[in-house]
Amino acid sequence: MISAIIVDSREPDHIKALFPGAASQILDAGDLWVATDDAQMLIIERKDLNTGDFFNSIRDGRLFSQCARMREISPWCYLLISGPFIVEQETGNIIVNYKQTGWQFPAVQGALLTVQEIGVMVVHANSDADYPACVERLANRERGELHVHPPRTPRILSAGENILASLPGIGWEKTQALLNFCKTPAWALSYLTHLGENGVPGIGDGIKRGIRRALELDEEMELWPISKAE
Repeated sequence: MISAIIVDSREPDHIKALFPGAASQILDAGDLWVATDDAQMLIIERKDLNTGDFFNSIRDGRLFSQCARMREISPWCYLLISGPFIVEQETGNIIVNYKQTGWQFPAVQGALLTVQEIGVMVVHANSDADYPACVERLANRERGELHVHPPRTPRILSAGENILASLPGIGWEKTQALLNFCKTPAWALSYLTHLGENGVPGIGDGIKRGIRRALELDEEMELWPISKAE
């Protein structure tokens, strides 16, 4: 939640009017400082597409020095782009208010990547009228430690499991059942060459015959792990 706002005194009057009651002073970086109730300071640099300030600041490099200065002051820094732009499909030119800007989409995307690599997050407001609501959305976000859990936990197969799972009719699930019964990949492979033994559900003589053919075993051949000590 927002506890206080300071607007840069050099901002246009219509922008200051969007934040009634906010303090106004010359800021060291950014156009808006937002204090939140979790004792954080959000610094926002607003770039208006309609005035050309956004593109001009890329052209003269000012955008990157502004972002770097913001990042020195707070970890919670945002480049807020006010207003939408359209990319002309055939040429890649950026159009604002139905006018060609002379800027190519890849060049702008590259600039925005640089901003994010500096450590400043890029957000968009639909217009200046959406600016206060956008600031409120940023202030209301959680800024504590983020715990991310994948929907499924990955497990890397061992070399032995890969061999078993690759055999005809086995796959991942039957590999686990095999190892639960046989304990090691070597004994599991041996078990798969012995007809008439049906200790593992879902693995019958039909699957075993297919594996024997894949291994090119004669009718009288079986695989057995043999210890050198024997």
